[in-house]
Amino acid sequence: LLGFGKGSAGLSKYIEEILGSFLTKGYVIDLEQEKFTNTEFTQGTHPLPSEPNLAFTQKTMRQFNNLTIKDLIIVVIAGGGSALFEDPYKITLEKLIEVNKALLKCGANITEMNIVRKHLSKVKGGGLAKLLYPSQIISLIASDVPGNDLSTIASGPTVKDSTTKKQSFEILQKFNLWEKLD
Repeated sequence: LLGFGKGSAGLSKYIEEILGSFLTKGYVIDLEQEKFTNTEFTQGTHPLPSEPNLAFTQKTMRQFNNLTIKDLIIVVIAGGGSALFEDPYKITLEKLIEVNKALLKCGANITEMNIVRKHLSKVKGGGLAKLLYPSQIISLIASDVPGNDLSTIASGPTVKDSTTKKQSFEILQKFNLWEKLD
């Protein structure tokens, strides 16, 4: 079990109770604390990524590195997952926080913000699904975005990304962030 996002702890707790001893590992990061029996909970931050969020993501990815086709991973994804579940790609955490702050302040909508975020992360835009391969994945997704686009909710960690780096660049230019963010 892997849960991240606002409200993911409550959903994950319910899944843990249903599965009982069939659940072999569980990891959840959320803003609100929840007590689990067989799942490790981490309290994270939102709306910006942080060291605890990054440490949680990296730790869980190490825990899930020897998966086989016989493994089943239930991924609980909720709003806020873009900040709570993060592992930057070719960028420091400090720079990622700077980009996220700028996106939050510039007037970009959630779809635009998440297009940029996907191209700065190892786990967004289907990255998590790639990391969990060859296991079987069930995604339980609680939407907080208009239109319920699965590739936008928490930046679509288990959904194939159809966006491009060019789109990210265009969004940064649209909001005059390209030069400001160096």
